[in-house]
Amino acid sequence: MPHTAEVSHDEAIDCLKQYSLMEKGIGIVDLHLVASTPLATSIKIWTRDKRPSVIIQRLDIAWTINISIAHVWITINLIQRALLVTQAFSRNQT
Repeated sequence: MPHTAEVSHDEAIDCLKQYSLMEKGIGIVDLHLVASTPLATSIKIWTRDKRPSVIIQRLDIAWTINISIAHVWITINLIQRALLVTQAFSRNQT
């Protein structure tokens, strides 16, 4: 699992000031995560918590998933075909 360098409390406070995060509804742990993530280029944050989510999206450090309807349709179609083949194979074995 990828990890990033820890930031000091002073660095986290600098991030708070630099990105105007005061009174945005995030705690000290979220602040440290937000402050340390830009240090590692391959790491993005995913959260279901609304307040940090807004901040990480604004700072472009949010992990997102880009799935199109076509990808979903193709995946479902392939699963259905695999099930049909499995069922046909099972009938032929009896």
